[in-house]
Amino acid sequence: MAIDEQRLRSTATPAGLPFDIRKIGHIVLRVTDLARSVDFYTRVLGFRVSDVYPEAMMPGGMVLMRFGADHHGVALAPHVAGFRDPPSWTPRSSPSVRCPIRG
Repeated sequence: MAIDEQRLRSTATPAGLPFDIRKIGHIVLRVTDLARSVDFYTRVLGFRVSDVYPEAMMPGGMVLMRFGADHHGVALAPHVAGFRDPPSWTPRSSPSVRCPIRG
């Protein structure tokens, strides 16, 4: 199913939510319906869409979501049969080991 990039980008967070999320670590969630998931994370949890990766960049597309100063804390991506996520790793505390993302 093709993603509607414009619709995903225009999903808005409502004013006056009864909670305030302050920080969340970087996570990627595989979802069955990208548009419905974006709607839930914006309207119910108060996230904002910060970027949308089209299907040409990521199989099935991906939506990066934020609620604070970070560019994104949550990425939503549809489950795509046969696609494997790259491995995640956390380096040990050592001056000789640098995480390429964190510097």
